[in-house]
Amino acid sequence: MDPLNFKAIKLYENPSMQSTLAWHPKENKIVISLLKGFMHDELNVLDIATGNLEPITDIEGLNLFPSWRSDGEWIILTTDARHPTHGQDELILLNPVTKEVIYLSGPDGIKPEFRGLHTTWNPLKDDEVALGGTYYGYQSPRPISIYSEIFSDNPGRRRLHTDEQLEKVYPRPSNVYEGNSGVSWSPDGALIAYAVSYFDGYEWRQRIALAAPDGNSTEILPYEYADCPKWSPGGRYLIFIAWGQKTNNKTHLFRLALDGRSLEDLTIKFNPDWMDFDPAWYG
Repeated sequence: MDPLNFKAIKLYENPSMQSTLAWHPKENKIVISLLKGFMHDELNVLDIATGNLEPITDIEGLNLFPSWRSDGEWIILTTDARHPTHGQDELILLNPVTKEVIYLSGPDGIKPEFRGLHTTWNPLKDDEVALGGTYYGYQSPRPISIYSEIFSDNPGRRRLHTDEQLEKVYPRPSNVYEGNSGVSWSPDGALIAYAVSYFDGYEWRQRIALAAPDGNSTEILPYEYADCPKWSPGGRYLIFIAWGQKTNNKTHLFRLALDGRSLEDLTIKFNPDWMDFDPAWYG
């Protein structure tokens, strides 16, 4: 969809296509996931100009949440291929051209204790990523984690927020799940946007939050049932999906202008009966 004139263009159609999407940072190509069988999908690079579809993984299992490095030479993603039992997801680094795979986590990975689901690359550093979804394990609170020097023999890991920083933002920091439905690093490296579920003392909330990479200046945006934040290439806008009474309980795509905080429902301007999932920006 063109967010200026709300014109929709069909790029590709396949009944086996999953919701995982990631647009190449420099070329008119998209990583898409195609279901090949039960609990088995395959990542492909779709060339928009030619329609050519090139498989980039031959790893059986679910391969999800890819994120391109800013130069387009590496992708980080989550896979359960070697350990399909829930709780055994592994982080891998994939070169889409050579098909080289580096296991960042897992039993024989560089750091077996690393965990993560949704991935995003630091646009200013070739060896640093942020991950949301898990940190200690699936049954524990799940803060955002930042991994540095990931191509070295001893990558570092830290939490985006310390316990003290979480306590300043959330009423009950022990009931906070950061990045469980998306995480995205801004193009200038200044902010990390992520979906967060938390208990405010009365009910569970599902919103989008913004935080500096050092965990400071955390802001929770006032939009309920929000997921899958993605920055525009210039960092002027943030898009995300949300649902509720105003959308007739359908997931709509929203665009937030960061300068004035104006919010637009892009789906309702094009087709209010659509349901949108997992957006990705071109450019």
